Amino acid sequence: MRIHPIEYGDVGFRKQPLSKGLWFSEGLTMFYADLLLRRAGIPVEHTTRINHLEWLIQRYYSAAGNREVSPEKVSLASYGPEGMLGDYSGSSHLQGELLGTIFDLIIRDATNGRKSMDDVMRLMMEKFSGEKGFTGKDIESALKEISGRDFHQFFEDHVRGNKIIDFNKYLSMIGMKMELSSTDAVNEEGKPLMDFRAYAFQRDGESIIRFGTTDPQTVWAKAGLHTGDMIKSVNDTIMKTPENFFRMIRKMQMGDRVIIEVQRASGSSKIQVIMTGYKRAVVNITEKSGINERQKKLMKEWNEGGK
Repeated sequence: MRIHPIEYGDVGFRKQPLSKGLWFSEGLTMFYADLLLRRAGIPVEHTTRINHLEWLIQRYYSAAGNREVSPEKVSLASYGPEGMLGDYSGSSHLQGELLGTIFDLIIRDATNGRKSMDDVMRLMMEKFSGEKGFTGKDIESALKEISGRDFHQFFEDHVRGNKIIDFNKYLSMIGMKMELSSTDAVNEEGKPLMDFRAYAFQRDGESIIRFGTTDPQTVWAKAGLHTGDMIKSVNDTIMKTPENFFRMIRKMQMGDRVIIEVQRASGSSKIQVIMTGYKRAVVNITEKSGINERQKKLMKEWNEGGK
């Protein structure tokens, strides 16, 4: 709460303005939500930080919006109008936690383990814990002050831009490597999951129901539906509320055909969607061969949550 984006002020009850900085304030909160529990010896879901990082990167690759929409744009959309990112959906929490992890690895590498993301947060607290909030350039400056390295191009590529992160580049700093593959998404019983990555919503002041999807690769988007389309009916049933849509599609079984009638500026049309499964990313992080003692030291300190 004390370290906040420049667009934010004191705690209030009015809707906050849109901010480009939520990836940092929200994402680093998630970074420390995991790390502080480990330091305190409190059990967490993932047994090691490597296991946790595998899970984060799997989410990054499994949802296109997390890797193809910049963290600043995802941050702006967090409290923006529904459908602001079009057929994408991203998480500033996830993006920020991954960026915080990369920053931590770079700082540890640059200072031979003497400093970490903790030092950046202390500096941010000193400079931005009052009325003044931070900007992206302020984060850049703090990272450079602590590590001695210039982060400008990184921010242009991965914070303001949407260049996909080369995780192996940063994992190699601690002697690790990542392998990426994909598999069918399944439930806890091992049965294929249907592609329910669609939703319905109403914009402020509108009575009409609109369609939304979270990824251009969903069966919905591939069939020709796009976020913002006005829904008239689903299988000839008039949609009166977003909940109607949710209940309708949740009744579907694998292989069912769904006919969605939408209204666009060009006119009304019926679009057929065949319910199928989908793929999810699988990430496996392992130790590289022939790593040196320095990498081993940094890996040990990082995995133990060293301060």
